[in-house]
Amino acid sequence: MDHPNIVKYYETYEDTNKIYLVMEYLDGGELVETLAKTKKDHEVIVCEVIEQITRALHHIHSLNITHKDIKPDNIMFAQDGSAKLIDFGLSQITRSQTEKMDTIAGTPYFIAPEVIKGMYS
Repeated sequence: MDHPNIVKYYETYEDTNKIYLVMEYLDGGELVETLAKTKKDHEVIVCEVIEQITRALHHIHSLNITHKDIKPDNIMFAQDGSAKLIDFGLSQITRSQTEKMDTIAGTPYFIAPEVIKGMYS
């Protein structure tokens, strides 16, 4: 998934005990800790982040990928200040954007109501 607002994945290594994922280094911190440290207007930062993450979601949805765990902890910043969507561990690839899914997955306080109902696309 080559997109400026999605963390880059490079390679996977495996040994007898562990799997290692090699990904882009993001040293700008998580969204919540960035907001806590900055003196900038939080509303402006959040608006910029929402715009960038919406672009990332549009991209993955165009590839029929559903993230399933959108939350502040899964948004980090690169050194250039761009927001990056991370943690695709619960994501799912579907045949089409309208294919229905019924797996209840995600972080409890951030799950959408349609996911809890067990019928979403």
